[in-house]
Amino acid sequence: MWVFFDVGGTLFDEEPFISLLFKELHEMLLEYGVKVHFNDLYEKVEEIVLNRKYEDHFFINVIENTCLHFGRDKEMAASIIRRYKSELAPQYLDKIRPYPGVEIVLERMSRKYKLGIIANQSLKIREYLEEKWKLSHYFKLIVISEEVGYRKPNLNIFLHALGEANSSPSNAFMIGDRLDYDIKPAKILGMGTIRVKQGIFSVQKPETTIEIPDFEVSCIKDLLNLFR
Repeated sequence: MWVFFDVGGTLFDEEPFISLLFKELHEMLLEYGVKVHFNDLYEKVEEIVLNRKYEDHFFINVIENTCLHFGRDKEMAASIIRRYKSELAPQYLDKIRPYPGVEIVLERMSRKYKLGIIANQSLKIREYLEEKWKLSHYFKLIVISEEVGYRKPNLNIFLHALGEANSSPSNAFMIGDRLDYDIKPAKILGMGTIRVKQGIFSVQKPETTIEIPDFEVSCIKDLLNLFR
């Protein structure tokens, strides 16, 4: 059996990067004369997640929605997004970190299952998995959006992974933190699904039955209760 993992919010804690993003976004808004309480940013982002006011690039959509909500200025939003792309986005892989217990989970699961990754990430993730986090040897297949030309929730990235794995959907699981990008497309294809309810998308709620995962765990370490 194949078991595929998402990266951000599933294997890796994005909180350090998100904290940096909010800090910098708060300071940028103040530079533009927009006075907003720091906690209001968190509340706005939670609202964005709950109401799914985002499209393909979540962090960019967060900045755009936040700027338009508090500043109501498209030019300001565009300027801050440019700064995000040039100054903040390149720090993403340096800021995120494996959740506690990730290596133990991967080591034990890799004894019995073929492990893979399906993620919306840049090609640099391969270098970080191998050289910084020393985790790449646990995965028999790593499918990255920048490499294959499809991004989740596009079904083609999942089909590509299944094809490379020579696996039927019924013989594979998808593990992720997002109902819309991980659980729904995997279930459409007939894969087993497990939601890891941690990170910024833990507040998401299923909008249809196709978004209800087969299993749900509160943290990555709890996977060992399912995969014995």
